[in-house]
Amino acid sequence: MGWYGASLALRLQPSDLFYAALRGEVLRDADGLMTATGRDTLLGTATLTLGLRATSHLLVMLDNRVDVANAELFQKGVRDTSRLQATTTLGANVTTR
Repeated sequence: MGWYGASLALRLQPSDLFYAALRGEVLRDADGLMTATGRDTLLGTATLTLGLRATSHLLVMLDNRVDVANAELFQKGVRDTSRLQATTTLGANVTTR
C-alpha cells in the first residue's frame, strides 16, 4: 500500500519580538518499509515553538515536541522502548546582516 503523510502549521506573531507556532504531523507507513519497522506503522507529532527576537541579529527559539506511535518505537533508557517521546530544544539563530 505504501505510505502517506500530512502536516498542518499555524504561526501567530503578536509583535515584532515574539511569535508562537503550532505544528502537527501524521505519517502512515502501511508496509513498514519507509520506517524500517516491517509492519503497519502510524506516527504522529505535535510541536509548539516559542520564538523571541532578542536583538536584530539573534532569534531564540524554544521547541516542545511530543511524538506518538502505534507501537513501542522510541528508545527509553538502555533496554526499554515506548510509544511516546517528549523532547525540548533550545535553539538560537544568529545572522550577520
